[in-house]
Amino acid sequence: MSGTQPAADICLALLVGLPGSGKTTLSHFLKQYFSTEREASEDTLSLNVIHICYDTLITADLAHRCSTDPDSGNWRDARQEVLTMVEKMMYMLKDIHTDKEIHKLSLKCGVENKYIKMDFECEIVIKKRTVIVIDDNMYYSSMRYSYFQLARRHNIGFCQLYLECSVASAMVYNSRRSREERVPDEVIKKMADRMEPPEGKPWEQYTLPLVAHTPFSNEETVRKIGSIVSKALLNPVEPVDDWSELGEASRQACMASVIHQADLGLRHLVNERMKLLQKKSVDPDDLRAQSRILNTTRIELLEAMKTREIIVPEELCAAVQLCHPLAGVRLRSFLSTLLPP
Repeated sequence: MSGTQPAADICLALLVGLPGSGKTTLSHFLKQYFSTEREASEDTLSLNVIHICYDTLITADLAHRCSTDPDSGNWRDARQEVLTMVEKMMYMLKDIHTDKEIHKLSLKCGVENKYIKMDFECEIVIKKRTVIVIDDNMYYSSMRYSYFQLARRHNIGFCQLYLECSVASAMVYNSRRSREERVPDEVIKKMADRMEPPEGKPWEQYTLPLVAHTPFSNEETVRKIGSIVSKALLNPVEPVDDWSELGEASRQACMASVIHQADLGLRHLVNERMKLLQKKSVDPDDLRAQSRILNTTRIELLEAMKTREIIVPEELCAAVQLCHPLAGVRLRSFLSTLLPP
């Protein structure tokens, strides 16, 4: 334990590995293993396990369309939606008030979700600490760093389980999946070429390499997994007081989050504007023309924010990044001044 702060009640555990490396199998094992009641020690914890699987959350049609290009813009937007959902979960887990032993955690799919088309529900035992398992390929360091930032914002534990797997082995196991779940071989090869293994960075200190497709129930493997999760819980990521001191990677991730929320806010404002025009019985041709103008303006405004021709106030960026309850309202108010009357 670091000695500078209390142990965390929540830990983010990222799974890293190619499609077909056994990440979902490991997730199911972790849920079964950690849910078992046992005397708590460093490597035999009893925890709630919440499994966040990208493949089941993100719409099948999007996954299919992006299956040949894992770096597509739509896929990045979908990943951001999942990240935002996990952050909402953080607030909910920290704000549970109940006398019951079991609590049902429920996140409803909202109108702001373009790619997540299903509600998420799970049950947790109040007296237990919680590990949230993020089940995705996480082949870029930047993907993992976004979750590290999340852990830092909420002062919780952070660790990674890296399934080392050859391309040949991944393709063999992938071929055994159903046709609907199978990933094209070229995607696996592309991810392998772009894989940035979790090693050497200070923020990835709690990383456990595992050999793919070996029995996870092996006594030594179980001990190592329990130990890495325990260390992450005992040493939560310390928050940063001065956001201006963060590195370029942090600033870029923050701006990406702001741009994403700005896009959602502008879409909301455009829809409201169009509904008002419809109520005024505006000519259909004029409606279509106005819709084109507003959407073109929306795209131009987002591009101007990316190139910093339009500067989003720093305090507003911080509010969005920290998921302040009024951030959405304040951002829409700022955006409304940019749209034409």
